[in-house]
Amino acid sequence: MIKIYNSVSGKLKQIEKIEDTEKGSWVHIVSPSATEIDLLSTNLNVQREYFQYPLDEDERSRIDQEESQTLIIVNFPVSVPGGYDTYPLGIIMTDRVIITVTSTDSPIFSDFITGKVKTFDTYKKVRFVLQVLYRISTLYMTYLRQIGRRIDYVEEVLKNTTKNEELLKMLNINKSLVYLSTSLRANQVVLEKIEKIRYFRIYEEDLELLEDTLIENRQSIEMSTIYTNILSGTMEAYASIISNNLNGVMKILTTSTIVIMVPNFIASFYGMNVHLPFQEHPLAFIGVSSACILVTLALIVFFIRKKFF
Repeated sequence: MIKIYNSVSGKLKQIEKIEDTEKGSWVHIVSPSATEIDLLSTNLNVQREYFQYPLDEDERSRIDQEESQTLIIVNFPVSVPGGYDTYPLGIIMTDRVIITVTSTDSPIFSDFITGKVKTFDTYKKVRFVLQVLYRISTLYMTYLRQIGRRIDYVEEVLKNTTKNEELLKMLNINKSLVYLSTSLRANQVVLEKIEKIRYFRIYEEDLELLEDTLIENRQSIEMSTIYTNILSGTMEAYASIISNNLNGVMKILTTSTIVIMVPNFIASFYGMNVHLPFQEHPLAFIGVSSACILVTLALIVFFIRKKFF
């Protein structure tokens, strides 16, 4: 999908054909085909590889600069079934246009398209880059808060039950945290490079936005670290609880077996077809039954005092 926009009198105007792309336009590309990449590379005079790098899900965050073209790759979070994942986003800056390339769409860009970002202007390319980076950082923070609420919910459920389903949810949350925290740290390196090396000119009014983005990203990193530690401690605690519960069950089964085994031994002994003591006595049955009951009660009292029950 290729969409081209241009700011006209504070509003976005969509351009239908790539050939009609004007200077100062924003070209938004989602999962382009090989034919579309060739067409874009030819008409916009951009290296073909710059369109391909962000489509690789394993592409690392970085900045590449050659002549008048700058490629910034960062990772943005995406909500997926069962958790969260991250995908690369490529931002290409040239003298004429600014281009965003990704393999999947994100609500980040819909805010720009629908006019929710009041100071957005396609001609102000550097500000646009910083606004995108800031919105990515805030989206990380939003998803991390959702993860925090999920952790609290799963902990409450696990207090009453230790079903595998809830433990699997915790594993999915942990996997999501690994993806988010790894991408956040990689994005932080890119942001610090932009701040220190200044791959492009940043105006004074945009420096505050860059600082806010750095702060937001650092806070997200700290939050992901906290949640990772909490989740790790929680999973270890519940693993110990499950182990202790299993030990308790095994203890009860063992003591119950012993309690049942002794009376069963006495009854089996007196069931033999050999001469046994008191077998001719008229109260032999009552005596044997009473002995079984007494031994059983004695074993139960013994195990209760030893806190086996």
